[in-house]
Amino acid sequence: MLSTLISNQLSAAEKCQTLEEKYAFPVLGNISKGVNTMCNLSEGIYENGLKKGKLEGLAEGKAAGLAEGTAKGKAEGKLEGRLLMLFELAHERQLPIPDAVRKASEFGIKDEADFRSRSALAGYDLSGI
Repeated sequence: MLSTLISNQLSAAEKCQTLEEKYAFPVLGNISKGVNTMCNLSEGIYENGLKKGKLEGLAEGKAAGLAEGTAKGKAEGKLEGRLLMLFELAHERQLPIPDAVRKASEFGIKDEADFRSRSALAGYDLSGI
C-alpha cells in the first residue's frame, strides 16, 4: 500500500483507485485531498530539481565555453600581434620584405602581393619599399 502512495508512476486518481480496489481502503474527502497534495508536492520538487539541474548545466556550459573562447582569442591575438610585428619591421626596413613574407607564410600569407595588401589593411604603407 505504501509503494502505491509513493509511486512516481501513478497519478493521484490512480493511487486513490488502487487503494480502494486493491487494498479495500476507503478513500474519503480528506484522504483524497492528502493524496492530491502529496502528488502535487512531489511534482513540484521534481520540477524544481529539473530547473536547478538545467541552470547548473547551463552555467557549466557557459563557463566551459567562455574558457575555450578566451583561450582561442588569446591564441589568435598572439598570432595577429606577431603578424603586425612583421608588418612593422618591414615598414621600418628592419626586416627585408622577402624575409617577412617567408615568416608570414605561417599566418596564411601566400606571397609578397598578399603580404603588401594585408599590411596596407593594417595601416602599414609598404609601397615605397
